[in-house]
Amino acid sequence: MSEILDVIVIGGGLVGSSAAWRLAARGRSVVQLEQFGPGHKHGASHGTSRIYRQAYDNHLYTGLAADALPLWRELEATTDIGFLELTGAVDHGLPQAVQSKAQILLEAGIKGEILTPAEASARWPGLRFDTTVLHHPDAGRLHADRAVTALKAGAVFAGAEVRHDVRVLALARASYGVDVVTDGGTLAARQVVIAAGAWTEDLIADSGLGSEIVLPTLRTTQEQPAHFAPLDPGVEWPSFVHHTGAQLETAGIYGLGSEDGIKIGEHATGPVVTPQTRDYTPDSAGEQRLVEYAESWLPGVDSTRVESITCLYTSTPDSNFVVDRVGAVTVAAGFSGHGFKFGPALGELVSDLVDGTTLAPEVFRLGSVDQIHGGKCCGTGARDSAARGYRRGRGLLGLAGRPFGSSTDRGVGPRIQFALRRDSRSDARGSHDVSGRRICIPTGALLVLTHDGRPIAGGAFRQFDSTTAELKRIWTSVDYRKRGLGKAVVRELEREIELRGYSRVFLTTGPRQPEAVALYLSSGYTPLYDASLSPEEVGVHPFEKQLRVLENVTRAAIPTDRVDNTRV
Repeated sequence: MSEILDVIVIGGGLVGSSAAWRLAARGRSVVQLEQFGPGHKHGASHGTSRIYRQAYDNHLYTGLAADALPLWRELEATTDIGFLELTGAVDHGLPQAVQSKAQILLEAGIKGEILTPAEASARWPGLRFDTTVLHHPDAGRLHADRAVTALKAGAVFAGAEVRHDVRVLALARASYGVDVVTDGGTLAARQVVIAAGAWTEDLIADSGLGSEIVLPTLRTTQEQPAHFAPLDPGVEWPSFVHHTGAQLETAGIYGLGSEDGIKIGEHATGPVVTPQTRDYTPDSAGEQRLVEYAESWLPGVDSTRVESITCLYTSTPDSNFVVDRVGAVTVAAGFSGHGFKFGPALGELVSDLVDGTTLAPEVFRLGSVDQIHGGKCCGTGARDSAARGYRRGRGLLGLAGRPFGSSTDRGVGPRIQFALRRDSRSDARGSHDVSGRRICIPTGALLVLTHDGRPIAGGAFRQFDSTTAELKRIWTSVDYRKRGLGKAVVRELEREIELRGYSRVFLTTGPRQPEAVALYLSSGYTPLYDASLSPEEVGVHPFEKQLRVLENVTRAAIPTDRVDNTRV
């Protein structure tokens, strides 16, 4: 039998290449399979330009975009390939659409500002602006072809093997994981990642996995953006999204500068196709709509000099992504025309799923009712709360301290600190002694015990779904173990979780963590695995615990007095 690989990644576009890079960087043996040659134009990851922006209607997408930025920069440094330029980005048009994004940026601690159309036009004379304008500077554009080339190079540098011109025919279960049947033979792997874009549905069906991997309806369309010649090549262009509903009565428009000109396009208005039936031919009526938009809203281009191109979208009914794992198969699909900016952050999420260290965000899960039956991407309410579930926060803001309970002092005298998680550019602020005060934070909290100013134990939680919080990274300094601090950290986090209105706690720990398993069992957690199996047979150990439901508790929210309607 051939070598059993850790992971085979099927698909050589943005997400497959991101997953291959991040998995290889974790030391996994990885082979990436792509059915076409390098730089092909048959999918959704080719071309010279994609928007990078962080302004979304919920925290999940804004958080993923923020997490992607340092990873994109790391990739540029690793491969010496430049592909990301921060030009800033603007959203304009319907005030409700613009202000909702401004609010999310504010809550995430991301820089932004609200401008009048006149102020925006003075700054970017190539555009005419509609009603309300949001500008955020940590945004811009990605060169798609170079980014995918860099991702593959990064994967190879990290030890992965990238194979082009290899068509995957089917998957088959095996005792060790999965057999991947290709047109050149069969490969064996413990796990497989399917990131095959418009080919995903057929591959799952051809493998007889449709009853286990329940995809939402995936709709593939041929889209056709166009490039217009700028009148003045020296004029700066931000990336932009023009939202319909105010002065714009047609479909919303996105746009950005590129080496091919000023690119604009409608979002998801193209005809339904399959990869086999698309004709690569732009529709003349669609091109005319973009010409008319340029004549009205882009004074900085020559609307008579236009060149249309085509690409594929593979979309879910609600435009939320599908990134989830079933057994030994992880699926990443349905990126709905707005996935490119998130590339390496999606690679990290896929890697976490493969490693078994997280579960998919609720709105990304296979079999999601909202995805199957349709809904609104990046909405509010319950779906917005669920969207907060996956966030790789690395910074701290607004630390608050209060005396630690006497039951566990034992002469150590630590203090507890709760902290708001922010995006990767946030700096850790100094601790403030505000005894008796709690900071309510929507996305989770970090707890740190200190003694004489030195951290000695801690942990964190984040939202897992609308009723559940997930404990993460409970730790104790080696010099302070066997003093009950781990159990005290868990207890304090549970108290805070209850005050946030959650009724359940979920967590996972690894197979080689007997002390952690003992801690959670002694803290009243129920194992969600067969305890008769060996730790190696179980793999990742999941636990849960039901908490009290406190009356008159509502989910924490950002105070309204922190909102500035003119600057965010």
